[in-house]
Amino acid sequence: VKSSLQPNVFTFGAAIAACVRASFWSQALHVSLTLRQEGVEPSIISATSAVSAREKNKNWPSAVQALVDIRGSQLEPNVVGFGAVASTCEKACGEWLQGF
Repeated sequence: VKSSLQPNVFTFGAAIAACVRASFWSQALHVSLTLRQEGVEPSIISATSAVSAREKNKNWPSAVQALVDIRGSQLEPNVVGFGAVASTCEKACGEWLQGF
């Protein structure tokens, strides 16, 4: 039986958030990219979840770029997105400084 159900911003957002909570960072990023490839406009929740996945993965350049992408879209960044980027940069800087 063929289903007429199609993924939408809510199903993608739930999948991204579930991956982040389960510590599946690369899967969360994959779902985030798939959302855009499918032509679904992200919500601030799905976009922020993608920033959080990058934070948890300690990928600060990607987290900063994701926040820049949010600012370049029709979405308005929120405190969660800014906090995730700040946390990522703080962790990256701390690890870098420990190398000295």
